[in-house]
Amino acid sequence: MSKILVIDKDTVTAESLERLCQALTIPVEIVQTHANATRSYHRDPVDAIFLSSDMSMLDPKALVDELEAISAQNKMPRAPVIILYKDEVHFRRLGLKAIPRSRSMPKPISMEEVYQLFAAMGLTKANLVAGGGSEVRQKLIQHAKFIEESEAWIAKLKAKLFKS
Repeated sequence: MSKILVIDKDTVTAESLERLCQALTIPVEIVQTHANATRSYHRDPVDAIFLSSDMSMLDPKALVDELEAISAQNKMPRAPVIILYKDEVHFRRLGLKAIPRSRSMPKPISMEEVYQLFAAMGLTKANLVAGGGSEVRQKLIQHAKFIEESEAWIAKLKAKLFKS
């Protein structure tokens, strides 16, 4: 089964993506360096790549070029890249919008939007259809738990941001 590759040092973003993937039973791998990203991409099939453009020690364009070369070597299309950014000016300066088969998302990312991306790629339907009745119920329980944890996290964040 293919996986989602997350290349980000932002633990909040990486952990949020990991929790969503776990709830959907989609394998996920989180890496923080160029070398680990290429090694992971070369080792296992990847459905999508979440790449942070805000990592100071990583050249996003060079990494995507290398992933493109790995894909060409394996005679398969490169996985779509979702470029995550905090600073839109920096994102535009890097010229990342021109990367083919990519899309951008500002941080903090919306899990609803990520879920819609997964659904568009067929990752959500395939996993639900693959399971039987009890597995579907288990996935629904996992989704409910994910939503509860997300709401608790948002409440904590609001409390910190809006202290009186």
